[in-house]
Amino acid sequence: MIIHPRLLVMVLVISLAGFIFNGCTHFEAKPLVSSENLAKMEQRSLMDPDLRKFVEENLHETFTEWPPDPLNVETLTLVALYFSPNLNVARAKSYEALAANISAGELPDPSISLGSGYNSSTPSGDVSPWILGLTFDFPIETFGKRSYRKSEAQHLFDAAKLAIADAAWDVRTNLKKAMIALWQAREQELLAKEKSEAMNELVRISSARFKAGDIDKNELISMQLSAQQAHLEYTAVKGQTAGILINLEGAAGLAPHTLDGLNIDLSFFEKEPPEIPSSSARRLALLNRADVLSSLAEYAALESALKFEIAKQYPDFNISPGYEYDQGDNKWQIGFQFTLPLFNRNRGAIAEADARRTTASANFNALQAKILNDIEYYIAVFRNERDKLAGAVSALDSYKKQAELVRKQYEVGEVDRQTEISSRLEAINAEAIQLDSRVKTQEMLADIEQTLQTPLNSSALPIAPVMTEVK
Repeated sequence: MIIHPRLLVMVLVISLAGFIFNGCTHFEAKPLVSSENLAKMEQRSLMDPDLRKFVEENLHETFTEWPPDPLNVETLTLVALYFSPNLNVARAKSYEALAANISAGELPDPSISLGSGYNSSTPSGDVSPWILGLTFDFPIETFGKRSYRKSEAQHLFDAAKLAIADAAWDVRTNLKKAMIALWQAREQELLAKEKSEAMNELVRISSARFKAGDIDKNELISMQLSAQQAHLEYTAVKGQTAGILINLEGAAGLAPHTLDGLNIDLSFFEKEPPEIPSSSARRLALLNRADVLSSLAEYAALESALKFEIAKQYPDFNISPGYEYDQGDNKWQIGFQFTLPLFNRNRGAIAEADARRTTASANFNALQAKILNDIEYYIAVFRNERDKLAGAVSALDSYKKQAELVRKQYEVGEVDRQTEISSRLEAINAEAIQLDSRVKTQEMLADIEQTLQTPLNSSALPIAPVMTEVK
């Protein structure tokens, strides 16, 4: 049985169409509704079972109760790395880069052309007046263009993955500073309460002395005003703790009031500050910062892009085999097509790509210069704060010893109650100065850790945790 050429062409076209449409990706609707998204955010809590698994895997510890009691800096840092919206943005961008990496490696699809004609001058008879044509077109890339395109996409994907680590350090530092702020507020509240109670006691003593005629009205009023000021300070500090706790929940990616009533261990910040790494260790850390490596990857991508534009000076070509059924005759043909590089030779695009590479080099130099300046600045400030802290700790120790001595003297009747309370107030003021210095030292330490992207006084937590999807 002989198959008519026209029937053969129709079968081939139908088969190709079925193959093409069967392999197509179909659209999947994922509507973004603000109210539903807000509800998901409000439901973020420590009771997420995947969160528990994530924390246990990274701490290499199995908790007998969840959430842990108390929550500490390591646990909350992992919570922030799990839930952080900013880290999810970095992850989503890495998925974009991965998709672009896939696209860059794809081969160009061939095309098919169908044509038909009718010869009205053909004599009637056995010869068909119809002319049917079928042509395939296969584009061929030359001079390694596809490999350069893949190289550029791969470097951009590497840069996007490193950007996750860089974003993770921002999350880690913000969480740590939020915990420092909460620790400071709680300590200030205790000191302010103790000071207010001591001042109230001094007012009672002064009132009794005024009634006895030992002091005048002005001295009593001055003491009452000082007590009122101490009470206002206590009220102000006490009221700010709730807001600071909400900031901590936000830094951890949790819904407001998630941490209400939970025990948060902040004793971590009472540790003595560590020594700063040596200059050689700092240099090594700076060379391996995520943003430095990401910037180098972006530069490598631009070099690949420049190579791609240079390769585009040389034309690609198309191979076009075809078949034509011409009024009973079967005709086979093959054609070649390419662009003649007569006018521009892609000079404009090459110049643009080269300029982008030059800009990337300048940006990298500026980044390294900024990092070097930042680390030296933070270290200088840290050392100054650490020296001030050592002085404040020494002074506090002296005031505490003096307050203890005066207390014993009061107990044996050598000094009066007012003298004992005044000595205690001096120790409270010294403790407030010491707290302020310790807070600044911890904040500077957090900045140094982020600048070096190296943990200095805590366990090395995962900076870019591997997660398969955006939370």
